Amino acid sequence: MRTVFLFFLIILIPTASAYSGVFEILNEKAYDDSLDIVTEYNTPDKTVQESEHIRGWIDIIGFKKTVRLDVVVYSNVSEPIVQYDYWADNFGEDDHLDKLEFLDQRLIIHDGSIISEVDIHLNYHHSTKIITTDCDLDGCTTSTHTHKKYYDEYITLSTHEDLPIQYPTLDQINPIITVYNYSFYPHIEIEIQIQPFETKTTFTYDNESITRMSMMGVAATGAVNLSECLYWEGESDLFVTKNITAILKINTTEFNPNNLTIITSSPYETKIVTNYTISTVEYDQEEQIKKSGVIWPLAILIIFGYGVKKCMKLWSEMI
Repeated sequence: MRTVFLFFLIILIPTASAYSGVFEILNEKAYDDSLDIVTEYNTPDKTVQESEHIRGWIDIIGFKKTVRLDVVVYSNVSEPIVQYDYWADNFGEDDHLDKLEFLDQRLIIHDGSIISEVDIHLNYHHSTKIITTDCDLDGCTTSTHTHKKYYDEYITLSTHEDLPIQYPTLDQINPIITVYNYSFYPHIEIEIQIQPFETKTTFTYDNESITRMSMMGVAATGAVNLSECLYWEGESDLFVTKNITAILKINTTEFNPNNLTIITSSPYETKIVTNYTISTVEYDQEEQIKKSGVIWPLAILIIFGYGVKKCMKLWSEMI
């Protein structure tokens, strides 16, 4: 009895809650569709680049929206995380800084690499004291003034990294919708295969939804670690599920494909599924049950008779 009770407890516990509980125990954060939850990246390489009076460094420390699946790291190449710093240096005693400013930043993709560049401008002047002496009949006077000569200086800080592996795009898969016109159990089965890099597929009908989760994830250092799974999220009076299939519990005469929306997702894209293949199965299950009503009792009698015969034989041998 205890075993049966535990079995029903396992069935009734929602799968998603079980995953959340594991994450809480591990003190990690479950993937919730947002890849911006990752904030830790590589320590920057502060190798100094320099011109005559400008010093600075730049480094690509990682990429935003990064996921790790089966040891392979995928990322969004358009969003590298760049850190840099710059300062003025190596001035003489009579040199004076007027301006040190950031001008521009750009990304360049070339030959399997992503290059990040930052342009810096420095303006300074060199001061020279000039002493002049003017003499007339009354004597000589000495005056001093400062002559300033201005200079502009530029530097482009540059770094590069190998392009990250791009996460595969989702294919357009046509779902198979089967309408079962059973008098005993009319229903609609919606089957769409799970793609290798898909994270979830959401089925919506008349504003009620259910979601098939095909990947789970945990935020880790520098990436979201993804792993394959299969469970369903969401509660609905319209839907039940069977393995990867969503089943609509409605009368088949009420089914309108225009009210059905299927959206499949990966960490980097969502795609509305179209081009349904719809077929109808006409099958009176109630009538089949009536027909099989004669067969089952006969089969039971045959099995029972066979068992009695075996028992009688064993009994005679024992006597």
